[in-house]
This record gives sequence, C-alpha cells and structure tokens, in this order.
Amino acid sequence: MTKQPSGLSALTRHLLGLFTDEDLVDSVVEDMEDRYVGNVEQKGYFYAQSIWIGKLIIVLTSFFIKSFFWRLFMFGNYLKITLRNIKKHKGYSFLNISGLAVGMACAILILLWVQDELSYDRFHPYYKNTYRTLIELIKDLQPETYSSHTGPGIASQLKQEFPEIVYATRFSSRFEKNVSYNQRAFNEEGFGFADPDFFNIFAFPLLQGQKETALSNPFSIVITEDLAKKFFGSEDPMGKTLRLEGQFDFLVTGVLKNIPSNTHLRFNILVPFQHTQDLIPEYGKNAESLHFHFYRNYVTLREGTSLDQMNEKIREFLKRGDSGSPYNLWLQPIEKIHLHSRGIRDVESRSDIRTVSIMSAIAVFILIIACVNFMNLTTARSERRAREIGLRKVVGAKKMELMGQFLGESLVFSFIALFVALGLALLLMPIFNNITHKQLSLFPSGTLILMGELLLFGLATGFVSGSYPALFLSSLHPVNIMRGTTKPGKGKMIFRRTLVVLQFAISIFLIISTFIVSKQFYFMRDKDLGYTKENVVYIGLKGSLGQHLDVVRSEMQKNPNVLGVTLTSSLLTRGARATGDFHWEGKDPEQENRFGFVSVDYDFIKALNISLAGGRNFPEKFPEQPFREFLINETAAKIINTELPVGKRAGFSRDNPEGTILGVVKDYHFMSLQNPIRPLILYVFPSQFQYILVRIGPQNVFQTLRFLESVCQQIEPSFQFECQFLDDALQSLYRSEGEMRQAFGSFTSLAILISCLGLVGLASYMVEMRRKEIGIRKVLGAKAVGLLNLIFREFALLVVFSSLLAWPAAYLAMNKWLQNFAFRTNVNLWTFLLATSAALIIALFTVSYHARRAAVVDPVAALKHE
Repeated sequence: MTKQPSGLSALTRHLLGLFTDEDLVDSVVEDMEDRYVGNVEQKGYFYAQSIWIGKLIIVLTSFFIKSFFWRLFMFGNYLKITLRNIKKHKGYSFLNISGLAVGMACAILILLWVQDELSYDRFHPYYKNTYRTLIELIKDLQPETYSSHTGPGIASQLKQEFPEIVYATRFSSRFEKNVSYNQRAFNEEGFGFADPDFFNIFAFPLLQGQKETALSNPFSIVITEDLAKKFFGSEDPMGKTLRLEGQFDFLVTGVLKNIPSNTHLRFNILVPFQHTQDLIPEYGKNAESLHFHFYRNYVTLREGTSLDQMNEKIREFLKRGDSGSPYNLWLQPIEKIHLHSRGIRDVESRSDIRTVSIMSAIAVFILIIACVNFMNLTTARSERRAREIGLRKVVGAKKMELMGQFLGESLVFSFIALFVALGLALLLMPIFNNITHKQLSLFPSGTLILMGELLLFGLATGFVSGSYPALFLSSLHPVNIMRGTTKPGKGKMIFRRTLVVLQFAISIFLIISTFIVSKQFYFMRDKDLGYTKENVVYIGLKGSLGQHLDVVRSEMQKNPNVLGVTLTSSLLTRGARATGDFHWEGKDPEQENRFGFVSVDYDFIKALNISLAGGRNFPEKFPEQPFREFLINETAAKIINTELPVGKRAGFSRDNPEGTILGVVKDYHFMSLQNPIRPLILYVFPSQFQYILVRIGPQNVFQTLRFLESVCQQIEPSFQFECQFLDDALQSLYRSEGEMRQAFGSFTSLAILISCLGLVGLASYMVEMRRKEIGIRKVLGAKAVGLLNLIFREFALLVVFSSLLAWPAAYLAMNKWLQNFAFRTNVNLWTFLLATSAALIIALFTVSYHARRAAVVDPVAALKHE
C-alpha cells in the first residue's frame, strides 16, 4: 500500500484553513493526495514531497491573494456601511465620537505631560553613568537626612582617588550678580560656577565656542542665547568682555542654546569655579572643603561600573580621611533627580514619581470611561440593528465575519475620534501648558515616533471599545430577531450595569480626589506661618547697597507707609541658607544634629511680627564680632533639651562655644509645609545679607514701590530695581499642588461629561427595553411621577453602588498622598457625601429627558404590536 503524507496533509489543512472554508480545503487536499500517490509510484518519495511543497506554496499564495482582495473588498463594504450609519444616525454618532474624542484628547495631553516628566536629563549622552553626590547625616534625629548640598572639595578628591570616575565637576547657580556691558547693567539670576568638566558631563549645546575650552580660561564666561541677545543684540558676543559686580572682567568664550526645560540644572551664566573666592568671598574661601555643604558635585563613571560597589568604596574613603565623620556619601543617578528626590534637601522643589503615577492613572481612567461609553451606546442600539444582523446570518454570514464587521466599525469610529481628539488637544494645549507651566507640543521633533504611537493608540482604543459590542451583536440569534425577541439575558444586563457602576465609581473617585487636593492647597495657602506674609516686598541686595545698610534702612523708614525694614541671608521660602551642626555647653559629645542657619539683622523679629517664646531680641546694633549672639526656634530648644536654654553658652566650636543664646522665637515656617519645622539658629552677620525685606501698608502700594526704587538708586545709581512680594514667592512653593488641583478639576469635569454621555446611551437603552412594561403600567393606572421614580431609582442605585467602590479607593489614595505633607488637612465624611450627592444629581439630571419621555408616552403606541 502506498504511504500517505499525513504530516504534509495536516500542515496543508491548517494553513489553508486560515484563508478558506473546510469544504474547499478537503477538496484541495484530496486532489494533492491523489497526485502525491501517482508521483510516488513514478518518481519516488523525495520527488513527490518536493512537488507537494511546491504546489502548497503556489496554492497558499493564490489563496492569500484572493483572501487579501476579498477582505479588502469586504473592508470597503463595511466602511461604506459604517459611514452610511454615521450619516443616518447623526445624534448617536455624535455622542459616540465626541465621548471617545474627549477621552482620547485628555489621555493624549496627560501622556505628553508624563513623557516630558520622564524625559528629564535623559538627553545627556552619559546620563546612565552620571551621578549627583548626596550626603546623609548618620546620627541625625531629624527626618529627611539626605541633602544634595555637599562639600566642593568632594568632586576633585573623588576623581583623584578612583580611576572609575572619568569626569567630575562642582556646580552652583544660586546667585544673582550685577553684569554690565557698555553702560548697560542688569542684575542676573542663575549666575553659576562650574569646573571645565561640566560640558564633558552635560550635553548643553554650544551655539558658539568649544566645550573643551569654554571654561578652561580663568576669566572665561559662558552665557545663554537669550542673555547674548539681551547684552549684545545683533553683535557677535564671542570675545566681548562682560564686567561682573563692577570690577571683574570676563571674556565671552561660549554661547549656549537656551537651557531646555526638561533638566534639573538651571542657570544663565557660568564662570570657572575658582572665581567663587572673588565673587562670593564668604563661601569661596571654602572652595576645597569636604564639609562646607553648599555646592553640588557631579561625577561620570566608566561604563560598566557598579553603583553599589562605588558607593561602598566612597564610604570607606571617607572613613579613612575622617573616622569620626557624621556623614555618609551616596551617588544618585541624574535621571532620577527630578522624580525621585523626595526626602532629599534640595535647592529647588522637584516633581514626584507619585504625581506622575496619579496623572497616568487619570489618563487610563478617562480612557476607560470613554470606552465604556462606546460599549453602552453601541449595544443600546442593538434593537435598531437586529434585523440587519438577522438577514446577514440568514444569507450565510458567520459569527467571525460579523465580529470583524463590528470591530471594523469601532475602529472607524476610533480613528475619526482620534482626528477630532488631535484637534481638541491642539485647542486645549495652551490652557494645559498654562496649568502645568510647561511648553509641550503635540508634534515635537520626534513626530514620526509620535505618529506611530498615535496609530497604536487609535487601534488599541478601537479594539477595546469595540470588543464587547462585537461579541454581543454577533451572538444574536436570527430566529429570535425575526420573532422580535432580542431582549438580552439577565447576565448581559448585569454586565452593562457593571460597566456603568465602574464608570461612575471612577468619576466619584476623581470628584473626591479633586475636593481633597483643593482643600489641601487652600489649607497651605491660608495657614498661619508664624509671621506676617502680606505686603512684604523683598529686594536683592546688590552693588554698594550692602556697604550702606544703616542708610538704606533709615531712608526707607522715612516713608509712613513703610511699616518695617529688615535684612536676611535667606528668603523665608527657601529654608536656611546653610546647614550644619551646633554646639552648646553640656551637649553630649556623641550627639550630632543638623541645624539651619540664617543671618538676620536686629529688626527681623519686629519687622515680620515673629513672636518670642522667651529671652530677648538682638541688641539694636551690628556686632563687632559675628557668631557671638544667637536666637533659636522652639524646635532647636527641644533638641538642646533644657528647661532654660536662654543664657547658655553656644556656638560652632565643639570644644569651646563662645556665643550666647539670647532668646527663643516661636516656631515659624521657613520651608514648604511639606516639611516639618526644623531646628533653626538666627545670628547677625552683615556680610552674608542677600535681601532687604520691607513690610509696607496696603495703601498706595505702587507709590511706595517707586519710593523704595528711588532710595536704592539714590545710594547706588546703577542699581536695577527688581522686587517681588513674599506671598507670591510662597505661592510658588505650592505650584505643583496648584497644578495638580487645576488638572484634577479639569479632567474630573471632562470625565463627568463623558460619563453623562454614557448615561444617555444607557437611559435610552433601558427605556427601550422597558417600553412595553411602562405601557402596561400606564394602562393599569400608573402616574407619570411614579414611572419617573421607577426609572430614577434604578440609576440612583447604580450611583450608590459606585460610591461603595469609590469611597475606600479614594480614602486610601488620598490619605497616602496627604502623607507627603508634614502639615495637612483632615479628610471628612462630608467630602465623600458631597461627591456622591454631586454624582447623583448629575446622573438624574442626565437621564431626566429619556425618563420623562418614557413616562408621558402613549401606552397605545407602546402596545400596538401586541
């Protein structure tokens, strides 16, 4: 008997089954098997199998081409049917497309924001091997014992010690300096210092100059593009001289392209680090110190270096140099600085990976709501399309073909909605950028990549939103359709109601979250900070103003609308300018703590209405020797742990503190409310003053500011008067919370709008399904009010069930978010009740049209076919 090719036959059946039906496959395989037997008898097995494989390739190619063109024809047919349905049912199509479009537009905006947040510092070529040094105070009893401020000598010493470090640089840009060129002078913020390796580590593009030599000349200066236009206009800035602080000349050796927004490094001017001794002498004298924690240090490791092993080596190196050091040193990847720096004392407030996660979840939630809407609206019209489905099945359409048709329709809806969503996103982009303080673009440089992402986005949304309608509509039985009994089973109704419960649970969750985020924002904005913050103006102390402090004070106080004048080394919004240990008589030698230090003048307490808890204020004169008299806050007094710290000997010397604690001030907030109040030491040291704080009356504010300007320019004619209000600076501390509040409010409103569109579909469907029941009830004497209650009660129950899901989820999420704040509002039951009440009112208002229409319908019209 001739051997049959069972393996080839099975393979052929499987492959042909992908393109055609079973009967045609059987006939083709039988013909190939007959030919195979003849070829075996004449030419042998090898020849017969070769002919079989060749014929299989030809048959598969033929079937693939036929199938492709057939499917293309069917797709065109489905597209034509879809477009006809859209044109015929404009209201239904508008609800479907607008719901999907709004959801997709929200998701696109949020995903662009998330992508920007995740891109910080990833444009540098060595970002995966570049790290910022952090110090950890080992014995500190305070929370958040990590700091990004480290000793400036760390970078060079680590590079000398470890061959694994390729580049190292010191950096600081916290300063404001007077810069002049040809009689034009400006006080420029973002003035920074760095070492030559800075441009080897960070790829900030130079429009002019070379990165290898930009900071190599001792008197070189690198400026940004905007600053070059400001000083030189259309002139070529290269080789020109800029004068700093009216006495130091620097040669422009590089012009940087404006610093991109997605980096944690902010600066406008850079000069070689060695000039800290000239431009900030009180700090420059410590330019090689390991313990003067005021600067930031960065290192780039060789490829393949283990971070854990490097951290261990650095700690051992520090122990060898100073076995009693209270510090540990760590390396933090620069790609994690922007989103993973919570708990680290930094120059600026950063974003948080938790905020990114929350916003990503909102995008997913809104998209889920939009997809659920599409499902409900599509299945709500099943009665209208039942006859079409029945006829298709009678003439031979299979379930998979019908599923393909409805999935195709959902994809058409999805891509139409995607185009509408792109238009909405473009319209909303300026508002969104204003809320988030970003400059996002819908079509950035990587447009091709974005277009691919949007294509996948549209496909995924179409498949998700169309999956259930395709399964539901394709499963309708033609016999039931022709009989008019297409009412779904109990399980399908439960599933649809579950979708609505999920939809409103997300909406209620967002409403609760919006209430709590707003409540926390207003709590921080309105909280008593322990000092007067209203109508307080701060002015940078520049030029010769610092040499005439008493004159400045006395001249300003001549205006009756000036209620107080004081000087300080640090703004009340930026924490302490320096941190370190503090010593007092009787202190345990093993005790190490981290105190904040701020230099103030003798009018600081009086001008800002800060209360004394005990002792006395500074004497009304500048001391002959600094660091001899101190005020401490209540938190510092608790650490000193004595009943009467006033009068104790204290200071910076461990063995022989030479100063005296004059008094204790009541705790006031000198940092964001995210942080607890830390121990603070106040002292008088005029050479460290950086700002003049002036408290003015609420009347004639503009005239008072003009008076302050005239006083400053009378003493320093070249002084560029720039001032800001303290309460504006305080608002900036909570910018991220304000952005989150606005984003939550906006996206919650849109989520509710989308949910309402879904409710319209469900109400239409439920009224259609209960049309005959309502007719019978009316015949039996039911009133319109009773019928309205019947319909409203069902939707009210759905909202209540949604609340049961949303309440615990919102409580857990918001309680965890509030843990980020040392000072926070409380979560009350009324917040949850208010959110549910709002959702209930919105839901009932949305379905009221269909409910009223069903309640007043003529029962004869509802029962005429019975």
